[in-house]
Amino acid sequence: MIDRETFDTLADEYPTASWAIWSDDFPDEDCIEEDPTNIRDFLAEQRERMDPNVVFVGLNPGGEILAELSNFHGIGQSMSDGGIYGKYDQRLESYIRLAALTGGYMTDLSPVEEPDAGNVTLTDSDYESFADQLCILDQEHYTIICFGNKVFDALADQTGADVTDGPLSLRTFTATITDRSVRVYRVWHYSNWGAYQHKIDELRTQLVYIAAESIRDARTILW
Repeated sequence: MIDRETFDTLADEYPTASWAIWSDDFPDEDCIEEDPTNIRDFLAEQRERMDPNVVFVGLNPGGEILAELSNFHGIGQSMSDGGIYGKYDQRLESYIRLAALTGGYMTDLSPVEEPDAGNVTLTDSDYESFADQLCILDQEHYTIICFGNKVFDALADQTGADVTDGPLSLRTFTATITDRSVRVYRVWHYSNWGAYQHKIDELRTQLVYIAAESIRDARTILW
């Protein structure tokens, strides 16, 4: 859980971020996410379900963000860009719920709205912005889940960490960011398609594994 002041600070300063909480009706007709302007108020009421120790990180918003905190919560059903990204968000929601990782903080390393990841160049200020968000969340330990190699490699380079290969095609490292302990994982991206479609089933398993490993890590820290 986080307090209202922390919630509002993040929402005001990082409106393209969000939380891994969706309404019970998502993505059906008349769900809260159908009108993005409702999402901030909805999430504010869900603060008891929030887990600031878990942070999901994408590269950048793949399309236009219509309202604050609406990133990762699209429901589009058409074949327009919005529809395609909405289908990806539905897939992500189902996998996070399956892995019992609901409530984590969600953000992108770059705020640039660009559908082609190849056109996104990460900067030092992007890393500093991410570190600032961790400071606002104010946890001693984080489990950070990066979607794809570009985000993961950027964080590994910035921290100077040694990367290891884990089970289920995971990549991982431990480091400190602003004096806070982080365990960082690279998982497959939830919008994989075409030749990469076969990785989607493994992504589900990766998230379940990370959730279980996070519990083991917490027990080691606490006991």
